[in-house]
Amino acid sequence: MALCDSNYCFIWVDIGTYGKDSDSGVFKESTLYKKLTKRSLDIPDATLKIIENKEEKLPYVIVADEAFGMM
Repeated sequence: MALCDSNYCFIWVDIGTYGKDSDSGVFKESTLYKKLTKRSLDIPDATLKIIENKEEKLPYVIVADEAFGMM
């Protein structure tokens, strides 16, 4: 499992689990999940961007497939 920034640079990886383990199970045991649920990941505030002549806050998102339930 890996997490990348908008420049495709890895910022978090979790390797070494068995292929038979479910993605959601591995995720829920990961340090990333624990830090996300405790809000201790130190994610910066949403970025301000100009979109269609309006200043909009763009929050960070994590994109995953159906193997990962919504938190």
